[in-house]
Amino acid sequence: MSDMNQARRIDMIARRILSGTARTLWRAVPLSSAAKDHVMGHVFRRAPILVSWSVTYRNWKLEEDRLRHYLANLKAVPANSVGGSAYRELSALGRPAKLAARAIAFYLPQFHPIEENDRWWGKGFTEWTNVRRARPQFEGHNQPRRPSELGYYDLLKNPAIRRRQARLADQYGLGGFCFYFYWFAGKRLLEAPVEAYATDDEITFPFCLCWANENWSRRWDGREDDVLMAQAHSEDDDLAFIAHLATYLKNPKYIRIGNRPLLLVYRPGLLPDARATADRWREWCRRNGIGEIYLAYTQSFETVDPSEYGFDAAIEFPPNNLGLEPVENLVEPVSDAFACHIYDWSKLVERSADYPEVPYRLFRGVTPQWDNTARRMNQSAILWGSSPGQYELWLRRAAAQVTQDFRDAQERLVFINAWNEWAEGAYLEPDAQNGYAWLDATRRALLPPKVQERVEPAQLVPLEPTVQATRARKIIIVVHDLHRHGAQYLALSFAAMLRQQFGYEIITVACGEGELGSNFSVYGRLIQLNQKARSPERVRALLNELHDQGFEKAIVNSAASGWISPYLAEVGIAFVGLVHEMPVIIETMKLQPAIKAMDAHARRVIFAADMVRDQTADKILGSPWQRALIAPQGLYKREGIARLADKETAREKLCKQMNLPGTSVFVIGVGYGDYRKGVDIFCHWAVAAARENPDLHFVWIGDLSQEMRSVCDDILRDALDIASHVHLPGFRADTSLYYTAASAYALTSREDPYPSTALEAFDAGTPVLMIAGTGGIEDLSSSGAVTALPDASAGNFAEALQILLAAETAGAGPAQQALEMVRAKFGFQSFVGDVLRELGEPCPKVSVIVPNYNYARHLPHRLSTILSQSLPVWEIIFLDDASSDDSLHVAQQMLQNSPVRYRIISNDTNSGSVFAQWQKGVDLAEGDIVWIAEADDWAAREFVESAASAFSDSDVVLSYTQSNQVNEQGEIMCPHYLDYVSDVDAERWRRPFVNEGREELAEGLSVKNTIPNVSSVLFRRDALRRVLTAQMDDISTYRVAGDWCVYMHLAQLGRIAFDPRPLNYHRRHTESVTISRFGKAEWDEVKRMQDAVAAQVDLTDDIRAVAQHYLLTLSQRLEDEPT
Repeated sequence: MSDMNQARRIDMIARRILSGTARTLWRAVPLSSAAKDHVMGHVFRRAPILVSWSVTYRNWKLEEDRLRHYLANLKAVPANSVGGSAYRELSALGRPAKLAARAIAFYLPQFHPIEENDRWWGKGFTEWTNVRRARPQFEGHNQPRRPSELGYYDLLKNPAIRRRQARLADQYGLGGFCFYFYWFAGKRLLEAPVEAYATDDEITFPFCLCWANENWSRRWDGREDDVLMAQAHSEDDDLAFIAHLATYLKNPKYIRIGNRPLLLVYRPGLLPDARATADRWREWCRRNGIGEIYLAYTQSFETVDPSEYGFDAAIEFPPNNLGLEPVENLVEPVSDAFACHIYDWSKLVERSADYPEVPYRLFRGVTPQWDNTARRMNQSAILWGSSPGQYELWLRRAAAQVTQDFRDAQERLVFINAWNEWAEGAYLEPDAQNGYAWLDATRRALLPPKVQERVEPAQLVPLEPTVQATRARKIIIVVHDLHRHGAQYLALSFAAMLRQQFGYEIITVACGEGELGSNFSVYGRLIQLNQKARSPERVRALLNELHDQGFEKAIVNSAASGWISPYLAEVGIAFVGLVHEMPVIIETMKLQPAIKAMDAHARRVIFAADMVRDQTADKILGSPWQRALIAPQGLYKREGIARLADKETAREKLCKQMNLPGTSVFVIGVGYGDYRKGVDIFCHWAVAAARENPDLHFVWIGDLSQEMRSVCDDILRDALDIASHVHLPGFRADTSLYYTAASAYALTSREDPYPSTALEAFDAGTPVLMIAGTGGIEDLSSSGAVTALPDASAGNFAEALQILLAAETAGAGPAQQALEMVRAKFGFQSFVGDVLRELGEPCPKVSVIVPNYNYARHLPHRLSTILSQSLPVWEIIFLDDASSDDSLHVAQQMLQNSPVRYRIISNDTNSGSVFAQWQKGVDLAEGDIVWIAEADDWAAREFVESAASAFSDSDVVLSYTQSNQVNEQGEIMCPHYLDYVSDVDAERWRRPFVNEGREELAEGLSVKNTIPNVSSVLFRRDALRRVLTAQMDDISTYRVAGDWCVYMHLAQLGRIAFDPRPLNYHRRHTESVTISRFGKAEWDEVKRMQDAVAAQVDLTDDIRAVAQHYLLTLSQRLEDEPT
């Protein structure tokens, strides 16, 4: 070693020792963290010469310079240059120091089962029961709403939920919750969560109560129809009510105005004499140590002066009572049964620009959104067009108005409807669609004028502000016409998925007319291009124009659109074709030239099944397809069940609905009943089977052709009394009850390439019986979910049905097999990703492996952020290692009806090794890229898109991002691990890089595990599988450094990429090794790994010194640990 190197090394070690000593002394100074920061900043700015030698000063100076640099660059970035998504990540900022007004959010406590709801609505009913059943009523309709961080919570089971709600509300600037309180002449409902909140000493966030004093009705709107729980007002009841509330009113967390507890009444007009009631309450409170109270009412149905009721103030309660009228043609319904009332939400925002004066105290109210589809389905009321940005404007104006109206700051209240009214679409809690956007807008709106929002710490981690410039994504969908048939609905689902999930700009080229034109127009431009009405020159001119606009890719949906193939090829638009038609249809419609053109020019032709490919090749082309791909289309209509027990509930409900015996067993058929669909075969099968088993009832959902109606009438006439077991109710908009109630689906089609109705049956846990040779569903026979009959004879069907029913009774599981298959193989989002890859689009095939053990409480956040990725993932493999909590139930709740392929796999006994779970997941994965997403962490929306982009370099085997450090409660402690790696290199992880793996070993992984959390990593699957297979014996010898060992072996196979943005959230637990349980065994593992890396690559003297110092630091930690 040279003298210069020796001197440098001595200097470096001396600096570290001096810095460490100074840091220890500084920590011992008896000042708060805030006071220390103030003193330190003052010294660093005024006398840098005294401390410029220290690492702390250099890090501080670097941050100061970077903050100035960041703000200067940020101001130079045009405001509209970043993508328009409303999605917001969790903020690391604390509660604002100053607020313009006190915002109080209404809070619904109906998120736990109670005996009364069990009796009225069914066992286990909570608000989530309604939320999960909601379905889109128009194109682009955001239903069902899906929670994110907090999941489908139970307010009684998990007190951590209430505490987290309070922390979030406080962090984002709210001033309190207003709990709805349900009192019916002494009978109290849903009080338990309110009482638990009030008595929880860990919660300090304020609250008040609002007596929901209307009748509880089956209509959910307080009207007198079908009353479930009635009010019984009286003088004695007034006194009993206020006496019971006294405990709450005395609670130190209770919201007060001028030391007067605030009590709200929802509808005082329903009281026999509201003024007398108010007087009784006030007098009782004066005599019983509470003192004066502040009474307010919500203007939900009336707008009278509160003094008429003896109250102090009124509260706006949007959207109620604000004079909005329904607007026609704002949305495009998805069903003829649509009867929703659509209101223009923007009118409420416009109204707030000039509030009318009122001659009484009025607290302003706002609502972020409103959509009660979960409760009223196709008759819901929906405020259309809400957005976080416009809600922010409305709330800011409301805060400004109360500031102007009230001299007393304690009366500057704004009420938000609501914190958690999920079934009415009115909530601030984080959701899968927008993340924390509504909370983020709330905080910004409540900042006083001229107070600027602080910069998120995460934005300061990279050296430069990052504005990701992504290529505009554009695509053409060609559909043969716009009629309401299967292929057209598939194309419409393509348009919706590509626009909403993948972010594409869509143009639909329709080669014919039909009723769905306005539906397609919701997702992009619609161009009518009728083959017969347009000249070849006009077709070329149009496609050239689209190509010039950047539309260079297309999906040609069906053989009937194949005629456009040569024109697309001629102008340079690459396309894939989808062929759904069987030879009989192709010949009948004279589509042979279109098929041949598609074969000649398509980049790929996709078929759902071998049968369709082979028959069209043999009978139409006369030769094999040139570029064929088998890819089942996926299920675009997800209304499946969460568990098989739901089937029995549905069966009982359908028995009552159809007035049939409770022992009835259902077999269904679905579709337009014509000759091709074989509704006559269905009737023959039904008669034969019902004769053998009188419990069987057969139901065909769908209208019948005139010809088949006559044929079926004849069959049933001859069946005599058995005819009562065959039901032909016609078209039904909601088929989910029938699918779920059925024990079998009779697929009687004489020809049906790949019917989506069969997939819908699987999604309801309903196995299929079909005729062999009639369609591609037969390919699934090996799954156990499909029985292919040798012919259409009724006897064969009746026998096969009895075998199937017996197998289900014996627990052999055809229903379970159907469920598992449709979840694992038929995610529509996954199928769309497959099509995009065939077009050459940058859409990597990402398999997500979620190893889990007893992390049910964290799974909602983990799984929702996987499903919300800006670049959709291809499959999710959830691996549960014999958890004793309800992890499996929570995982199914979160993943149910998601558009992604998924599997839930559980071990009967704990494996004892997280790396065994890694290997199991990697072996099961079918993607090209693997993400091992640990169950207690979560990810930013752009994580996959950012990390996966590095794999365009075929040599990259591992790509990772910076991580936020979060505590057990989910609060961000630090937006990076820069301090952890600063001893290796203070600057290296502030910039993006793609380095040779051996370089990463030599310059980082030789010291410590510089990739602190595997959740921040994407792997090339083949490379990871190779390492896990070849090196598992080595990896499994480590208890805490096994991931470091994996990275070491991977680094020798290729390159490593890094993104400095903190797009991963690493949850740190107090019981973790790195925080509280570091011992000699862990130190030995670090030493072993340092030696292992040193044996693989040459190390400089400097890096060896850093590694030695790290070991020394750990040794000192061991000495400090209590024995």
